[in-house]
Amino acid sequence: ALADRKRQTGGVNSALFVKALRDKNPRVRLQAVIGLARLGNPHKSLLNIAAEPVDNSPKNRVYSDNKIIPHIARKALVETGAAQICLDGIANEHTRQAALAALQEMHNAKAVDGLIQKLQETTNAPLNTGILAALGRLYHVDKRWNGKRWWSTRPDDRGPYFEPVQWEASPRIRAAIKTGFDQLDISYKPQVIASLKFNRIDPAALGIDTRIDEATAFIASASLGTIAIEPLRKAALDRNRDTKVRSEAFNALGRITGNEAFNTQLAIISEWQKHSADQESFAPTVREFIYEPSHLSRPKVLRDAARKQKGAAKVVTYRIALQLEQSPLANDYLRRIMGDIIRRGAKNAELLTAIGDSGSAGHRELVTTAAKSKDAALAKVAKATLAKLNATPATGNDDKRRIVQLGHNEATALLLEAKGDAALGSQLFVRQACIACHTTSQDQPQKGPYLGDAGKKWKRADLIQSILKPSAVVSQGFQTQWF
Repeated sequence: ALADRKRQTGGVNSALFVKALRDKNPRVRLQAVIGLARLGNPHKSLLNIAAEPVDNSPKNRVYSDNKIIPHIARKALVETGAAQICLDGIANEHTRQAALAALQEMHNAKAVDGLIQKLQETTNAPLNTGILAALGRLYHVDKRWNGKRWWSTRPDDRGPYFEPVQWEASPRIRAAIKTGFDQLDISYKPQVIASLKFNRIDPAALGIDTRIDEATAFIASASLGTIAIEPLRKAALDRNRDTKVRSEAFNALGRITGNEAFNTQLAIISEWQKHSADQESFAPTVREFIYEPSHLSRPKVLRDAARKQKGAAKVVTYRIALQLEQSPLANDYLRRIMGDIIRRGAKNAELLTAIGDSGSAGHRELVTTAAKSKDAALAKVAKATLAKLNATPATGNDDKRRIVQLGHNEATALLLEAKGDAALGSQLFVRQACIACHTTSQDQPQKGPYLGDAGKKWKRADLIQSILKPSAVVSQGFQTQWF
């Protein structure tokens, strides 16, 4: 109520609102942000709130999604003209993105000149890429509405402005973008070009040389956004490119946060499956994708994909669900959703194919039931899956005792006498999620220590000890830190 009417805020102490920004109740924090905006107080605490990571746990939700607090804090920075606060915040990696997001909405000389100065002062490529993107957004303003034109039945939804026009700072921005782009590392240039195009700026009109391989540069880039999705998609599907580059383009999509990149990867896999040569060439890439740890954080996306995807993309979605259901990295909530996906797909041929491809013997009963189906096509796929499962090497079941019952010494003695099965080991390596942190070939991008040549470096007894009792030797390579 103190800041409800802008015309009646005289004498209101803003310190009360600043203190409320630290309140435990998110609704109080939200009203404090709105109040500071109404008071016109450009307080630096607003930038910290705009940069806060979003916690969507039920206790912290506001209007079902507490992204609203950082969003309104950013808008408050714009409304209060906090250009200097945001310019100072660029130097801090924690507040950088929020500061740039606010600055790109401030069409005034202080924001523009401040960004240009920052661009000239630093050689930090990721930072300069962000500054160039912000300047690209500031290049235009929305043309003043003439009171006549309005939306038609086919509205222009390109954005970010309805009718972009240049303004007094555009010439300075144009010169700064050209100079900054020329000095930028080539691996970051595609992001700037894509950003300019998104803002409806013709790079050629700025004198920018666009003759670079966007996909190759994006692959080499350490930081990727959604603007990289389309160039990487095209590269992954371009049969004139080298297989290694196509695979790298596909993997680069996995570094982009959000569901759009994930769904694009599924679409690429569907296209690859249409060509036998691609199926063989990219089989390792697809397998790595299936066991990617990032899937642990997208249960609802996988549920939607299992319902909406078709063909090879649906098979891959089910394979992801099958491995997550059994993964030691998954929590109970995730396993429950994956189990629900599998149960609902019991009459889908794609699920049966996925079970066969992944060797998920735990779902043999489901497959056996499907093999008796009156649906001839479904029964045929189920029988083929059963044949695959029957051909899968089985683990020994002569000794029902658990390792904890055997003890370290007896378990070691039994393992030293046992004969290994490379085929079964390969399946267990995948099934037990080892593949999440280790690769099966040195030709693949390394995730963690390469284990393929462990047998050449250590004796069998040493390997058994490392598995059964890692505290004896292996863990000694890691120093415990107390906080």
